[in-house]
Amino acid sequence: MSERLPLPAELLGRQSRPPGVDPHTNGVAHKLLALADRGDYLDAAEQAADLLRGTDDDVRLIAVYLVGLFVERGPTALPDVLASVERLLDQPTTQAIDSAMQWLFRAIADRVAFHTQQRDATWDAWLQQVMPAHVQEIAARSERILVKSAGGTAMLRKLARWATTKLGPAAARVPKPVPVVEAEVSPPVLDDEAPRAPSWDEPDADLDEPTATAFVPQPDDDDEHDDDDEPDDDDEPDSELVDDDDDDPDAHAGGQRFAAARMDPRDRGPAFMPAAPPNPTADAQFDSPALAELRDKLRGFELVLARGELDKAAIIARDVQTIIDSFDPITYLPSLFAQHFKLLRRCVHELERHWNDDSAARRVLDQLYRADLDGFIND
Repeated sequence: MSERLPLPAELLGRQSRPPGVDPHTNGVAHKLLALADRGDYLDAAEQAADLLRGTDDDVRLIAVYLVGLFVERGPTALPDVLASVERLLDQPTTQAIDSAMQWLFRAIADRVAFHTQQRDATWDAWLQQVMPAHVQEIAARSERILVKSAGGTAMLRKLARWATTKLGPAAARVPKPVPVVEAEVSPPVLDDEAPRAPSWDEPDADLDEPTATAFVPQPDDDDEHDDDDEPDDDDEPDSELVDDDDDDPDAHAGGQRFAAARMDPRDRGPAFMPAAPPNPTADAQFDSPALAELRDKLRGFELVLARGELDKAAIIARDVQTIIDSFDPITYLPSLFAQHFKLLRRCVHELERHWNDDSAARRVLDQLYRADLDGFIND
């Protein structure tokens, strides 16, 4: 596939002054941000790149271009994206730069979450392309950016963790195509007793510790080093997909979440262990048109507020408050309740007499349910 976007070194290396926010660019910047938010990342990035080739150096255009570069080239472009962000942060950071970085990392995290959850052709292509060096550079550059910037740090931290604990191990399990080299001499005869050298995704049996150049997935210790002690406005439910503690990142079972905070059944005691393998779709992101629209409104509120468009922010905030005041969970999360109602329909008549039971034993059982759900279920 031909690549439509230039590399950052070609496009951004010629800028003569530090990027900022140009009031004369407000109209086109808002238009391209909205175009990208609708999913037209490449079209928005191409238009942003055309403007950046000229005299424009608005940081919002740079953010739109960098998101498009990731969408076009995948995680192998992340080192270039992060290098560009590092250069932006070499100057004193401003609210405009922080807001642009927050939008940039959120947009990339959304794409990462979608393709990692879907295990689609894009995900497969990522696994073919990504090498350990990419993952190591993503982690190193992310650490340097986190020291410099306050904008989008929660999303960037999750992206770095995803690269090292999800993408890297999954890519290591995928055989990479080996180029065919024509040799003029016959290959040497190997001694049958000679030890076989491990492939790049296997540990070296002769080494007690991994070498610095070998990518070795580390256990995910998010429980001890999670972002809970650093609340950030970047933390929203759909972007939590980046935090999944799934131990099988390259599984192709449909509907596996790449970000849900899940409790290991072993942490709840033997009585809570499932008797059968879990439903592969059980962790799928519950969504509906109403929920998708609400998510768009919440993102829109953050975007217009970052731009200082308080009149628009007020309209969205009032609408969201109306939704909260009359919130119907079945409308917004129908998939979450569907199985419950299917089962309830089969036994509603038998359960009805228990609903009308007002005995002391029933009241105590109800109190146990409210006080200790696990004890109620397993007792």
